[in-house]
Amino acid sequence: MPTITVNVEAEDKEQFNAICSKLGMNISTAVNIFIKKVNSTRSIPFKLEVEEEYNEETLAACREALDISEGRIKAKRYDSFQEAMDDLGLCVAEDEPEYGA
Repeated sequence: MPTITVNVEAEDKEQFNAICSKLGMNISTAVNIFIKKVNSTRSIPFKLEVEEEYNEETLAACREALDISEGRIKAKRYDSFQEAMDDLGLCVAEDEPEYGA
């Protein structure tokens, strides 16, 4: 049978071996189970994901929201939706659009 050599941290190997022992198997059996599962499903049998990366504009908005919520800066207040849209430089349609006309 072919051999696979894998380098791991000593602490990780000890912890993995202890868990395998509690499950009644050795490391070799656990790795073989993993390989067989990957081969049968043609996928990794658990979710792999990268933490979301945010751009600087989004991070700045999050920091501002946190500062507002913790009272470090005062939030803007508007008396109307129109006033808020004007502050943002956006137009609000006065009439509802006609659909299907």
